[in-house]
Amino acid sequence: MSEQEEYSEVIAELRQTLEVGSAAKSFFDTIVGRYLLRQASLEEEQAFKEWLDVDPEDAKAIRLIQERARVPKLVFAWLRDAVRELADADQRVAIELEEMGK
Repeated sequence: MSEQEEYSEVIAELRQTLEVGSAAKSFFDTIVGRYLLRQASLEEEQAFKEWLDVDPEDAKAIRLIQERARVPKLVFAWLRDAVRELADADQRVAIELEEMGK
């Protein structure tokens, strides 16, 4: 693969990362994003309340409660990761542009 082809792949990857990260960042400010954040928090609180009352010997019930609390956190962790990758991609673009200018 030529240097130009490698550079084109890097730029395409950065563009995709920037688009996904930007969309994820914007999503948190939408009515749907705020609703889902609220619902995820409520689900986590409800699971915690159930966990307080569950029989400590009931491993199956404990696993189900943990899953209910974990899934919303995972989804929002993925969105936060996309936003973090946006910041990283912004830095990489700046570095690439600086190197092109040399």
